[in-house]
Formats: sequence, structure tokens, C-alpha cells
Amino acid sequence: MATLYLERNDPVRKAERAQARKPAPIPSQGKVSAARYVPTHVAHQVSLRDRGQCTFTGAHGKCRESRWVDVHHVTPVSRGGTSVLGNLTTLCASHHRYLHGLERKRSKPSTEDTYGNTIETRVSEN
Repeated sequence: MATLYLERNDPVRKAERAQARKPAPIPSQGKVSAARYVPTHVAHQVSLRDRGQCTFTGAHGKCRESRWVDVHHVTPVSRGGTSVLGNLTTLCASHHRYLHGLERKRSKPSTEDTYGNTIETRVSEN
């Protein structure tokens, strides 16, 4: 029973299954604006690349959380960032909130916080 649950709900396995599917269209209306919307096929590519784990690296090493993860725009949409693979990373809920709290205090985007912690960003050809 647990194996079946993991097979259906594991984000990496979901991403692998979804690679053969046709990408979903970007919504023109709804709760998420079209600019902030991350297409499902791109979210799956991010999940595969990051192996479904948080990519935050801090003073105590790399975070390995794989539950409650979100896709995060490295360069915020409000500052011209787009929903492409090279501008997206995976963060756990805790580090996602932490970085958005830092962004409110800054005037320019950065992948490093005031303590020297960095987000591992992987630049892609896409």
C-alpha cells in the first residue's frame, strides 16, 4: 500500500511520467497571473533536475528536505524574471519563506543572504 502511494505521489516519479505528456497551456485568467505561472512541464523539469529536494545551501550545509517543496523564481517576476528552467529552483517551505522575507528587505535580487547562505542555481541551456 505504501509503495503504491509513493509511486503515485513522489514528485520525481510524477515528473518522469509527465515528460511524455503535452505541455499545458498558460492560463489567461485564474488565481495565478500568467507571468507568475510555472508551466507543469517546466515544474517537472525542475523537480527532475533538483531531484525533488531543497537546493538551499547555508552555513550548516545543503538542505536535503524533500517534503513540502515549492518552485521558486531566482530572479523575481516583479524584477523581470521568467518561468524558464534556468530561473527556477526548488526550495522547502521554510527556506522559501525565509528568502521571500529577505527579498522584501532588499532593493535588488540576489542568491545570497546577509549570512552568506546561497541558493544553488543550475543554469540550463533552456
